Amino acid sequence: VGLIYVVEGSGHGNGVMLEMLSKQPEFTRWNARRFLALSKTQLPDRWRRTVQMLAAQPKRSHPAAIAGAVQGFAAFERAWLRRN
Repeated sequence: VGLIYVVEGSGHGNGVMLEMLSKQPEFTRWNARRFLALSKTQLPDRWRRTVQMLAAQPKRSHPAAIAGAVQGFAAFERAWLRRN
């Protein structure tokens, strides 16, 4: 559940990333524009469903959801640092 929050929440930066990355030749070569453009158009509905799902979680599952989110952020950070 926490990882879903990280992945879906990261979609909010798609517009900024899409604009910046579209200027990079590698981005065009990888056809990554399609992924960001699609996820951007689907974001409002997906985010609403994610928030509803999170709100429906029992309190006892909150620590596990938080741990999942922290692990998700850490995994993205490690992946990002390896690229740079």
